[in-house]
Amino acid sequence: MRFAILPLVLPVLALAAPKYQQEVGSAILQFEIDQDTFTSDTEIVVPGTLIVDQQLIKATIASVSGIADENAVSCQALDANDYPIGVPFTLEAFTTFDNGNLVEVGTIECYY
Repeated sequence: MRFAILPLVLPVLALAAPKYQQEVGSAILQFEIDQDTFTSDTEIVVPGTLIVDQQLIKATIASVSGIADENAVSCQALDANDYPIGVPFTLEAFTTFDNGNLVEVGTIECYY
């Protein structure tokens, strides 16, 4: 008789289990591409990965939307072999790559 109850209990447990859903938002990234020459129109889905394939001097997150705690968002530049370049950058805090020299950035990953 115990086993007859099991099929009735499992669906109830599945309905009661909390569902975790991560917020999905976006960020506008700002890059220094030459001395005192900046871009600020690169949008990335957060969490997500963006192919850049460009030489950069610095990077920052200019703005965040769709995520409640915008200060929790960080991005990491990666080279063509997916190795980190510099430290992660955050909202309105620039990370300078290779002491201000141009560095080839393959992708950028943003997360929180």
